[in-house]
Amino acid sequence: SFAPDQERLRRFTLEAQSTGALNHPHILAIYDLGTHEGLPYLVTELLEGESLRERLKRGKLGVPKSIDYARQIADGLGAAN
Repeated sequence: SFAPDQERLRRFTLEAQSTGALNHPHILAIYDLGTHEGLPYLVTELLEGESLRERLKRGKLGVPKSIDYARQIADGLGAAN
């Protein structure tokens, strides 16, 4: 939906390039980006499993698991800072 908007496409490209320059186990690796038939795409590593949102639909997390997830998120954000 944002492909025709040049400013949004520029930001998408810049953010993808910036993220792709990071190398951290808690940040999704981006290997390539480009356009095909006028539509932008990303090539990322394949992550198996479920999203946090999907996991939370099954019920609350225990305190130890919540702390573990929060630590992983904070590590990734710290590396991106």
